[in-house]
Amino acid sequence: MNIWDIPFSAVTICPTGGINLSASILKNITGNVNKRITHVKWRHDEYHSSKLFTEIVTHEGFCYTFNMMNFYDLFETDVAFESLENLKDKTKHPNTAWDLQEGYKNSDPFTYPFRISGSGENGGLKFQIWRKISEVKAIKTLVKGFKLVIHLPCELPIFDQQYFRFPLEKSATLIIRPSMTVTEGLDAYSTDTRQCYIEGEKKLVYFKKYTRANCLLECLVKYTIEICGCVHFSLPRKIGEKVCNSSMENCFYQAKKKLALQKMKDSLNKNNNYGEVEKSSCKCLPSCTSLFYEGEISQDDIRYFSKSERILDAYRSVVSILFKDDDFLYTQRSEIHGWADFIANVGGLLGLFLGVSILSIVEIIYFISFRQLNEEKQSYSSSNFSRKSSFAKDLNNISKSASISLDKSLKF
Repeated sequence: MNIWDIPFSAVTICPTGGINLSASILKNITGNVNKRITHVKWRHDEYHSSKLFTEIVTHEGFCYTFNMMNFYDLFETDVAFESLENLKDKTKHPNTAWDLQEGYKNSDPFTYPFRISGSGENGGLKFQIWRKISEVKAIKTLVKGFKLVIHLPCELPIFDQQYFRFPLEKSATLIIRPSMTVTEGLDAYSTDTRQCYIEGEKKLVYFKKYTRANCLLECLVKYTIEICGCVHFSLPRKIGEKVCNSSMENCFYQAKKKLALQKMKDSLNKNNNYGEVEKSSCKCLPSCTSLFYEGEISQDDIRYFSKSERILDAYRSVVSILFKDDDFLYTQRSEIHGWADFIANVGGLLGLFLGVSILSIVEIIYFISFRQLNEEKQSYSSSNFSRKSSFAKDLNNISKSASISLDKSLKF
């Protein structure tokens, strides 16, 4: 499959060791993306960072995202999520022309979510991201660079799972390899048998698009409400549901730990049966058509050839994200043995070991049933014929004996 048949991954990057945020300051999200991100190149064309990147809030702090779907295509109409309020801007995030099941709805190379025309640097994303030295000195954590997550445009970034670290004053290249699974001809099977959800089979409460990642995030929201009585500010919620304040921060992280522990217990109790575990915990099976982005990173020091090239009051990181090849292999999930395959296999085995063919089976049926009936019919006909012949012989013998006795009486 060609890489332009799928969207370029959404990219979300956050400074590590950021400010501990709460719901009270979410309404004051400042648009300083042009100061944070510079020298942006997309498909080898230069852009202002504000044209491509949007500032959002996650539990990591203020972050910047690229190629995510807009708010209205991500969430149901009754969802409130101040952390992603900036995604409502349709000038930067147009209506989505792509679906995980059907792919792109048109052949426009500049449709949204963005896709690339080729692999390598000429078809990827490149930018520089900055941190002031005073900001870095104020951070008390040991890690002071950036965290980056690549994810589907219809998913939210999850920073406590798979992410990549970008150190300060380093030039790093992230090479993406798509991994796709396509399912065909399994609609007639039950969910328990096929172990995946087809499009529209499972409806989520907060998200419009079903993916396993969205389902697990929604499961965390419900579990947090159950344990803490509120929703963390970095998670979607229904209008009217309470947002956790800063005093409930610890409760949220305890809820995450309990949910992960419960899933592990379910796995151990179900003897590692994947389907049973998913049903008993959050019922979050994968989509029958699924897409993931895997990556590998390499980095090197930034080299300055003159003092004027170095900014004295800030550190930078240079980020390049690209696909390795113009095409990729995908996995197809399909039926292993249908009825046609079963009949063919049985016929092949009989032919191999017994020398039996379909014509032989017809002959066996003929010999067992029709020929037996024919033989019984012939036996019945021959028995009737023999009875008639015997009766005729008897009549002939009687007539002969009668004529002999008549001749004898005449002589006397």
